[in-house]
Amino acid sequence: MSGLTETFLDIANKYIGVTESPVGSNRGPLIDRWNMNAHAPIGSFWCASFVSGVALEWEVQTGYD
Repeated sequence: MSGLTETFLDIANKYIGVTESPVGSNRGPLIDRWNMNAHAPIGSFWCASFVSGVALEWEVQTGYD
């Protein structure tokens, strides 16, 4: 696995344990931030917004886009 891939996965892994608050709401401080950054309405399903948020963080850390 390349260093860039490992960096991406390290970023994603640090969010293990993030949960919705309240459960089932598709909301929470980080989840709302990821949705806003992805231009998705608050309360939207957040799986793609999470990946987008990790990619943005990866870009900042690595300097790649």
